[in-house]
Amino acid sequence: MPPHNLEAEASVLGSLMLDRNAVVRVADFLRPEDFYLDHHAQVFRAALNLYDRADPIDLLTLAAELEKMLVLERIGGHDLWPGPGAADKMLLAQDRIAHCAAGVIARGSLDGYRVGAERRVSGEALQQGR
Repeated sequence: MPPHNLEAEASVLGSLMLDRNAVVRVADFLRPEDFYLDHHAQVFRAALNLYDRADPIDLLTLAAELEKMLVLERIGGHDLWPGPGAADKMLLAQDRIAHCAAGVIARGSLDGYRVGAERRVSGEALQQGR
């Protein structure tokens, strides 16, 4: 099993919804395939698509983009994304995301995640003889 930090992955995704500039800060070194969980990779890919079109990144737009990408049901469907009661779910999710992101940033886990991703890329390059 490759090294991974699911909390850091979730925090990165949460930060994309809280701070539009977060995409700019991670897009240079983080790719969808860097995520351990496929559903995290799909959400990141959807966020990049939204950013490229200058659309807002939030739970509603991510759900719509994931549906457009034909992956929403595969990663949990509407049970995990907005539907009836979406406003309440969004407020609760944003509160949880902010709390989790603050904790990860305070502990420096995002830097550790970046370093881990860089090491993984370097390791892959070594294996391929680069």
